[in-house]
Amino acid sequence: NGQSFRSVQNLSVDIFNSKLKCVEAIFDLTNNYDESTIVLLEFYRFDCDWVLKAIGQGYCGGLPTLIKTYGLEAA
Repeated sequence: NGQSFRSVQNLSVDIFNSKLKCVEAIFDLTNNYDESTIVLLEFYRFDCDWVLKAIGQGYCGGLPTLIKTYGLEAA
C-alpha cells in the first residue's frame, strides 16, 4: 500500500530478562526508515538453547522482496 516505517512513531522492542528482572536490550525503530518491511529479530533454538538475534534489516520492496530473500516465492 506504499506506506513505510517513516510514519510509525515510538516503536521499540524491549528484551526483558525475567530471572534478573531487568531489560537486557532495547531495539529502537525511531530513525525514519523508508522501508515497508523490516525483520527486527530472529528467535530460534540452537542445540538446547534459545537464541535471540537483533537483525534490523529493511526491505523497500515490501513483503515480496523479503520472501525472495529467503528463497521463496510470493503467491
